[in-house]
Amino acid sequence: QDNDISEDILNGAYRSNLLIDLDSSFNPKPTIGGNVFINEYNDRDVLFGRGGKGNHHPGNKEYRRLVRSYKREYKNTSCKQAKTALAKFIMEKIEIDGGRFLRYNKKEEEWIEVPRVRARTKVSQALRESKD
Repeated sequence: QDNDISEDILNGAYRSNLLIDLDSSFNPKPTIGGNVFINEYNDRDVLFGRGGKGNHHPGNKEYRRLVRSYKREYKNTSCKQAKTALAKFIMEKIEIDGGRFLRYNKKEEEWIEVPRVRARTKVSQALRESKD
């Protein structure tokens, strides 16, 4: 019984009254030509970058809350697949709730939806961080 919850996540998890099949390729907002430009971000979006905007944005606060709630589980499993699945689970929870992972493009002066791999990397990094 290394971590029953991690096994549940690998096999398709039922959490917060939400069923996610991690074997499916869930992508509610596909990118076009590599970039999706966003005119306005919403309160569920996770904003990349440093500084006050991301720290105080409601979507980033919810993102940090989700990461904190799964940090122990992430650290207690040695299974790399389970760790990846947990990061995907957090991403998909944000997306299902209407959030996106965005970065600001100074040149175009617009927000851009980041590639899914970049978003997952951010979630995994946050899960590994030792503060909190």
